[in-house]
Amino acid sequence: MHRAKIDQEHNRLILHWIDSLSISDIDQLQAEVMSLLPQLKPGFDCISDIANMRPASKHVMEHVEHLQETLHKAGMRRVVRIVGKGGAAHIASDQMDRSAAQAGYQTLHVDTEAEALAALSRG
Repeated sequence: MHRAKIDQEHNRLILHWIDSLSISDIDQLQAEVMSLLPQLKPGFDCISDIANMRPASKHVMEHVEHLQETLHKAGMRRVVRIVGKGGAAHIASDQMDRSAAQAGYQTLHVDTEAEALAALSRG
């Protein structure tokens, strides 16, 4: 199951994407994210962990793009994407990069959560 949580102390949204996606999964994740957004200040960062995500259909990616646009408009500053060391997540990452570009932002790719936290702490 996909999960969203916040690190309020560091003003971060953390998304975990698991396996393949369905439109209902994305809509549920978006509702969860929308309930968390009021707890974040504009300029928040996002860690998007897709290391265990599989590529998605074009229709599903349209819903992902809508979520990405929503986050960008809500004041998201930076996104660090955890892609892992290989496998299907790299294909999914290409999909996520295309939809992120459509939403108006770019991401930094790392292999691990530790690398993501280090990248965000550098400013």
